[in-house]
Amino acid sequence: MPRNKPLYIAFEGGDGGGKSTQAHLLKDALGENAVFTFEPGGTDLGVDLRRILLDPTIEELDPMTEAYLMAADRAHHMQKVVRPNLDNNNHVVADRTFVSSIAYQGAGRGLGVEEILNLNLMNKGLILPDLILIMAPPSRAELEKRLKAKPDKLESAGNDFHKRVAECFGQMAHILAGNSHTKDIDVITIQPESCGQPKSLEEVHREVIVEIEDFCSDRGLVSPV
Repeated sequence: MPRNKPLYIAFEGGDGGGKSTQAHLLKDALGENAVFTFEPGGTDLGVDLRRILLDPTIEELDPMTEAYLMAADRAHHMQKVVRPNLDNNNHVVADRTFVSSIAYQGAGRGLGVEEILNLNLMNKGLILPDLILIMAPPSRAELEKRLKAKPDKLESAGNDFHKRVAECFGQMAHILAGNSHTKDIDVITIQPESCGQPKSLEEVHREVIVEIEDFCSDRGLVSPV
């Protein structure tokens, strides 16, 4: 018999891929026993850390400082948001998790994918998502339309930076499968187009729902959607 379990589902991917929108849509579909959260900044302390990390008017951080601040925000976020909600049988839908640090600081900043993965795994309170949904980037023209007029520090880091980030997200299932601590996380990539045409928000949302249903079926869980 399928068992009930609160799910921790994270949406990942580069900026402009639609992950935040889809995370909100999923939270709504899951109903009252679900919460939406995000990194960095999903706590009161996180608001200040997010400003330091992303506000372009604040001095640039060196890459290692950026990585440690991201990890500090994540550690606090686990204890204040993710763990309490899972303990109360609430599903948690997150816009980003430790995977973003692997891509942005590990690959984008050049600190090393394995090094940043291990940095995050040093946090004994880190909770690993059950399912990670990576929103693949849309076409360049579509991406330029979606990005904000006033980019933050990471968004304005340059084409080479974002190319490294995108390549890392494309390899993320392999990266996580190669580590004994993260090998059991399901990683699914959602493509933004079909037959050369952008998918609608509703089409992508339906695809997300199907992936969650398949995940629950494979794991012997009651699907919450």
